[in-house]
Amino acid sequence: MHPVARAAAGPVELRAAASCRTGGIAKVLHSGFGPATDLTRRHQRLLTPEYASPEQLRGEPATVRTDVYSLGVILYELLTGATPWSSTGDDLAAAAEARQRPLVPLGQAIRLAQRTVPDRLNQTCLARQATVPRLRRILRGDLGRVTIKALAPDPQDRYATVRELSDDLGRCLDHRPILGRRSSTVYVLERLVARRVASIRRSLATVGAARRAPGADVEHQMAQVSKLNSFGLLLSETGETTEALHNFEQAARLCEELLQAQHAGAEVLRRLSLSSNRMGVLLARRGSQRAAVRAFRRALFASEAVAEDDPSHAHWRQSVAGNSKNVAALYEMIASRANLDWVERVSNLELARIWYRRAIEAAFGMDGERPGSPDDQGVTVELARSMRRCDEEIARLKNQHQAGS
Repeated sequence: MHPVARAAAGPVELRAAASCRTGGIAKVLHSGFGPATDLTRRHQRLLTPEYASPEQLRGEPATVRTDVYSLGVILYELLTGATPWSSTGDDLAAAAEARQRPLVPLGQAIRLAQRTVPDRLNQTCLARQATVPRLRRILRGDLGRVTIKALAPDPQDRYATVRELSDDLGRCLDHRPILGRRSSTVYVLERLVARRVASIRRSLATVGAARRAPGADVEHQMAQVSKLNSFGLLLSETGETTEALHNFEQAARLCEELLQAQHAGAEVLRRLSLSSNRMGVLLARRGSQRAAVRAFRRALFASEAVAEDDPSHAHWRQSVAGNSKNVAALYEMIASRANLDWVERVSNLELARIWYRRAIEAAFGMDGERPGSPDDQGVTVELARSMRRCDEEIARLKNQHQAGS
């Protein structure tokens, strides 16, 4: 062992009574601050109370799950800007008792922080480069569930290893189903939709990262997009649906080329949303429901990119809600086809339900909290009824299948 260790400001001399290698006890002989005193303490717990698990605070042996808990505290602090527990001073028994109570979901914790410590929350959001509604929306999802599982009071309810915690965090980032929550068909489909949304967003240049190309080329292509959209609208009003679709498709393709080359930003996204929405309307009228779904989803993702850059812009929030509703309605129509078996019908109804819910979130300002205008509230009631209709039809089909089997 080292004969001298440093603590505070001066050297502390240590001498092993008997032999440390044979289990002897290290004893302080002189602290450097005055006469020698008996400063040795036995059975002390070396821990940082704010990051210690309940079993550590009770003096029980530490395990891997104890480390998982401490990592959960760090994760909580990284996400919210504060540790999950207020300080109890040196009273470890009180701290251990407090940690036996389950934590509230992180989304609720952010809402509480808005009322109690708004300044600190605003600093956290500034550091995370996110608005308060966006942070709350993120933490209501799987990332919040992973954190709460890591901080479970009972060690057996936590992740068994650090690897399991790390893997679930990776699944969150990849928009894949996590192991820390009960799986269901709807949940798996939600994650599938989220992955596709993320994939398409990555292919679109976001407004903040957009770089301008030589002005003449971009302006020329933007002028072409405007002409194609205008001519397509004229053709659709005169009944020339096929030619109108061709014009809208060309306009959308030009917009995507500009975005993929990172040559333009918000205005191109707006025109892409317009072209794709008009395509969806025409394809739905022709009965091409699957193709219409693809067109409306492309319009939705473009609208979301604009709305995310400016969440207060009511027009693009309404555009996100409208396109989500169109996708949901088409999946509901597909589910009503007589040539589908009950599994395919249920699957399409579950997709419809997911998109109706996304439309509701958009109508509420994309944070699930703000009541919106009276018109938004009326739309939301209608969407909620559509969700309930899907739920009732799903239940009817499942009961019918069970009765017949």
